[in-house]
Amino acid sequence: MTNDNLAFNNDFLFSVSYAFRIDAGLGSLGIGVNAGLANQSLTPSWNGADIITPESDNAIPKNGGSVFGFDMGLGVHYSTDNLFVGISTTHLNQTSFDFPEEYAETKLIRHYYLLAGYNIQLTNPMFEIQPSLMVQTDARSNHIYVNTNLRYNKRFWGGVSYSVGGALSALVGVELINGIMIGYSYDFELSPLLKYNSGSHEDTVRYCFDLSVDKSPQKYKSIRFL
Repeated sequence: MTNDNLAFNNDFLFSVSYAFRIDAGLGSLGIGVNAGLANQSLTPSWNGADIITPESDNAIPKNGGSVFGFDMGLGVHYSTDNLFVGISTTHLNQTSFDFPEEYAETKLIRHYYLLAGYNIQLTNPMFEIQPSLMVQTDARSNHIYVNTNLRYNKRFWGGVSYSVGGALSALVGVELINGIMIGYSYDFELSPLLKYNSGSHEDTVRYCFDLSVDKSPQKYKSIRFL
């Protein structure tokens, strides 16, 4: 569940994800899909607008409104003991938001992600380094992220992430015994946007559990029990 508020534009997305894994070669292949409901609402306020007015541009919303749409994504991930690679896409159906009585139409643009990484075991078996690379594109602009994590006992980790020409991030996390993962990251802007913000914070809580399906009792007929 995400919510993004910028000026008089508010984007809200609620989605549910499902993934399953199967053995493939030396590792496992994971396939996942997510689907949900997207909402875009506009609440324009033009108090003191002496330079530009809504009437001067048909693409500027005048009355605002709230529009809902269906959104979905798809991803594939393959991993071995040391290597992992994945490809995914968000906003697969590129849902459109057509506001009533407005001339402009907006849509969620499809994005593609390519991820690859490798686990390097250090001399001390309790420590390992996990460098990775992620490429993000919407076929118009590209972003490259270079990441390195140091993991201890496969439960504690910390690292840095660099967005080429963008931001520098630091992150830490721990996986508790009961299956709960807690993480925190801080993004520090390196672009000219640094003049207008002091970075961003992200908190993550995740819970993983196994699903077991009990087989229904089977009936057998045999002459030995007659």
